[in-house]
Amino acid sequence: MTVADPGLDQVELVHAIPGRFRIRIPRLARDSSFAERVAAAAADHAGVRRVRVNRPSASLVVDYDPTVLRRPQASALLRHWAAVGRPGAVVPRTDERPDRADGLTRAWPVALAVLAFLLASLGGPAGFVLGVAVSALSAAPIADRAIKSARNERRLAVDQLDAAAMIALLALGDVRSAALMSGLIATGEEIRRRTARRSRRAMLDLHGALGRSAWLVRGEQRIAVPVEELLVGSTVVVYAGDLIPVDGVVERGIAMVDQKMLTGESRPVRKEKGSDVLAGTALVDGKLYVVATAVADATRAGWIIRALDEVPAQDTRAAAYANRVADGLVGPTFALAGLSLLVSGSLRGAASILIVDFATGIRLSAPTTIMATLTRAAADGVLIKSGRALEQLAAVDAILFDKTGTLTLGDPAVSDVRTLNGYSEEEILGLAAAAEIRLRHPAARALVRHTRALGLPIPGRQHSRYEPGLGVVASIDGREVRVGSTRFLEQAGIALPADGDVDDVRRESQSIAWVAENGRPIGLVAYRDPPRPEAGDVIDWLRRSGVQEIRLASGDEAVTSAAMARQLGIDRVHAAAMPDDKAAIVRELKQRGHVVAVVGDGINDSPALALADVSISMSHGADVARETADVVLMDSDLWRLPHAMELARHCVGLIRENIAMVAAPNAVALVLGGLGRLSPTAATILNNGSSILAGMNGLRPLVRALDPPMNGRRVG
Repeated sequence: MTVADPGLDQVELVHAIPGRFRIRIPRLARDSSFAERVAAAAADHAGVRRVRVNRPSASLVVDYDPTVLRRPQASALLRHWAAVGRPGAVVPRTDERPDRADGLTRAWPVALAVLAFLLASLGGPAGFVLGVAVSALSAAPIADRAIKSARNERRLAVDQLDAAAMIALLALGDVRSAALMSGLIATGEEIRRRTARRSRRAMLDLHGALGRSAWLVRGEQRIAVPVEELLVGSTVVVYAGDLIPVDGVVERGIAMVDQKMLTGESRPVRKEKGSDVLAGTALVDGKLYVVATAVADATRAGWIIRALDEVPAQDTRAAAYANRVADGLVGPTFALAGLSLLVSGSLRGAASILIVDFATGIRLSAPTTIMATLTRAAADGVLIKSGRALEQLAAVDAILFDKTGTLTLGDPAVSDVRTLNGYSEEEILGLAAAAEIRLRHPAARALVRHTRALGLPIPGRQHSRYEPGLGVVASIDGREVRVGSTRFLEQAGIALPADGDVDDVRRESQSIAWVAENGRPIGLVAYRDPPRPEAGDVIDWLRRSGVQEIRLASGDEAVTSAAMARQLGIDRVHAAAMPDDKAAIVRELKQRGHVVAVVGDGINDSPALALADVSISMSHGADVARETADVVLMDSDLWRLPHAMELARHCVGLIRENIAMVAAPNAVALVLGGLGRLSPTAATILNNGSSILAGMNGLRPLVRALDPPMNGRRVG
């Protein structure tokens, strides 16, 4: 069914079942305010239980009470909602749009300042009195902050400076300057609040992306249930235009999925049986049956929400130092204003000096720039957890890479089996798989997968002990079986064959796990885990961009690690590295004055990640690595690392640019004010105008995306 409406896109009822229907309106995809108005109109309609806008697929999904609404009413509802969505239409009030109400509440100081300026410009006693009264009202937020600051911090701060300047201007009867000052201060605060709201809205978009309901598959039935009721292992069906409600694996079906909200990918990705899918991504075309591997807050989208919600945005050293200097100038500014009043007797000159402050612009622009960059990074598939991490990432000049799962694909496959002492390949694989069957290490999973694929029996084990970075020892049918590195077996006093017997395997960048039974080596299993296709180019980009030290740390033996390093263009290799060894490398680099980043994804990397100036984890890494990392690359593309570094450098450059943008005109204003050559109006324009310009400059990451580097060139 299509509804024509002059000046409006086509409105189409895509599908409808009792209790639910979906509408497609192309304009939803390109007009966020239109989408808000349509959703509000739908939500306000009697009988509507839930409304969800899916902007990537330009659709509106409506869950309703079939006892209140009937399907024949759909045509009238479409016309009504689409008409209400047009500009200028009256939108029903709902409780789900706090941002707009908050915007109206915050706008009144600016409106009052404009009114006061106009009243003062009219002239006459009535205009003057009303102008003073309205200016005083517009300055109420300034006075409130000054009182709270004095009471809570018990020290002089920029809020008291602003309040004193407003009092002086009103005492002089300079209503226009007072109105201009309060209006510009309120405008600057609104810029900062809007940036925070936009960042919060990005998180709310993710919250919405997790969805409210899902179609649970139970036998032949499809049951609509709240997302909160889904469990790991549940099977859900997802239709075109819906959001995927869980992280999971496709059981059957083929579809195109829009993942840009979580990974930054610009085009939909084909998903089919065996593909991984993420909660919050939009199914553009097709149908999928998905088995849940994570639900609700445990999904990647839920984890991003928690991380962004806890981001401290004002903890960069540059901004903190600038804030300390600016706050430290408050006292001297009061003193200079007092001295000017004593020497010249001019309250106007003293007011001009009081208007000048350095902290307002920095307080506005620094967090604005940081939050804008963090929001941009999250949209581009990089989760950066603090302003401090941004600043440190911009300064990184040494990087330590883990190998498996970071520089390699992290999905090894068994490539060779060598036998010793009369054992067969089948016996070696069976014993090794039995020892490693419950381990989550990629090599262990590859061994078990390979053994099962060959149809070989895996004997039961009585108990086992895993030693991170070394291997596992297990009791199997009364025999002690060890599977692990050369060091692991040698520590147990087991003599291994000469290196020459396996050097050909190592030279091919294959990792080796020895297998021993009752203190005697019986064979080895070789794995091949190829490097990521982009890894070499990323290493080259890092070196050209100023990273002085690039090192590889691997639990593999020297020949294997060196072969991988040569392939990727890495000069320094630390082979057979244990967790403590990786931590020692970080300490050594830091002692030499480097700002060190560690890129890893496993439990073995945790000590080094904790010691690094910036810890970076891949999204598929161990939970402890992701939770403790400062930066998480949200997909398997290693190009996210250079992109994160460029975003960080751009952010720090903007902060410094904004500090200069605030400091230069205010320094000039302070000098001119001290010489009695600056009017209050000019001081207001220089001080607050520079603050607003700096705040707007800090919004640049939201306005213009920084294209990620790839193979030495820019790609859109």
